[in-house]
Amino acid sequence: MTVYASFLSRGEKLPYIKIAVRKVDTIKIFVQTIWELKAISDKKFTDISEKLNKTGKMLGGWHNSLLPKENSPSK
Repeated sequence: MTVYASFLSRGEKLPYIKIAVRKVDTIKIFVQTIWELKAISDKKFTDISEKLNKTGKMLGGWHNSLLPKENSPSK
């Protein structure tokens, strides 16, 4: 999804980045559910959660960079 978006023009990327953000959020919920069911260890949960949070932050930054700038001074 994100690889495909990287080759698109700026205006075409946003829908694909939004989908990727939703997928990461869904995975976070599934991982937490698996951990609550004691199907994975605390260590594994922590490792996976840290990676998902880092990925989410990167996607969020990419998403925000594609949004139109508000209150920016016009030249």
